[in-house]
Amino acid sequence: MTKENKNLKKNLEKIFIESNSSEQIFDAFQLLLYNNLEDMDIIRVFLGNPSLSIDEIVMYSEKLALTFTNQAYEIFLWTGYVFESKFGCADYSLNYYIKASKKSPKEFAPFVSAINLYNFEYPLPANKNIIKMVEEGAACVKKRSKVYSEFAKLHQKLGDRELNLKYTELAERSALTED
Repeated sequence: MTKENKNLKKNLEKIFIESNSSEQIFDAFQLLLYNNLEDMDIIRVFLGNPSLSIDEIVMYSEKLALTFTNQAYEIFLWTGYVFESKFGCADYSLNYYIKASKKSPKEFAPFVSAINLYNFEYPLPANKNIIKMVEEGAACVKKRSKVYSEFAKLHQKLGDRELNLKYTELAERSALTED
């Protein structure tokens, strides 16, 4: 990285951390794209800016994923984390965990993060989608034992002994064949 790019990166990071001006943030975003700064540290700081609205985060993360296709998995996963921690939006978070899982279907992190979104207090529509996501995608994951183990815990909390045992056994069997 050239000295000029290091300075640009430092300036963009400062704006993304400190600014609450939509115009200034947008201009900095444009510079990030124009200079092709495919740096997940900067992108995480940017998407985590407290002044960004839900709609802005959606718009920016989609554009980043289209522009930096090699980082799309990380961008979608991080966006899911941002929606979960900043807004507590299970539906938005789950949507981005699903997108991340589609970009890298062998990675376990989106599945575990989605499972942790499950709301035991209210029967939210996201709950059914979480179960569907795991049931449909877990078999492709490289470290299935991590997903199955978390899924077993979810079913234990739900009081479903049969599914708890099923996924506990799948986790144990999967762990034997994983690196």
